[in-house]
Amino acid sequence: MLVCSCHAVFESTVRSAIASGASCVDSVGAKCNAGSDCGSCIAHIEDLLEEFDRALDRSTAA
Repeated sequence: MLVCSCHAVFESTVRSAIASGASCVDSVGAKCNAGSDCGSCIAHIEDLLEEFDRALDRSTAA
């Protein structure tokens, strides 16, 4: 799924950026440019960041 139309960044690329250490919208933008232009994709990026955090919390709680 396309997340950032300004830079043609797909969800898989954003997920990879998050998995490699991006922990906020700005750091995702630094890694793959998503969220660094018009801002229409920021809510989606924030959702992906929260999803990653929840999954991480579940894996460390086990």
